[in-house]
Amino acid sequence: MQNPRLTTEDLISTITSIMTEKLNEAALKGKNLLLMKLLQKLAIFKKEPSKW
Repeated sequence: MQNPRLTTEDLISTITSIMTEKLNEAALKGKNLLLMKLLQKLAIFKKEPSKW
């Protein structure tokens, strides 16, 4: 049985795919954090409008 060889193109494609997935996860976390902060500010504004 012959061992399959990983080509440079396959390696680049795999690394690119992993990096893209990680960047998408980071972007989603950033959006969620931003939304959470916005909702917190909105809650403060509803309680004390003068805070804005």
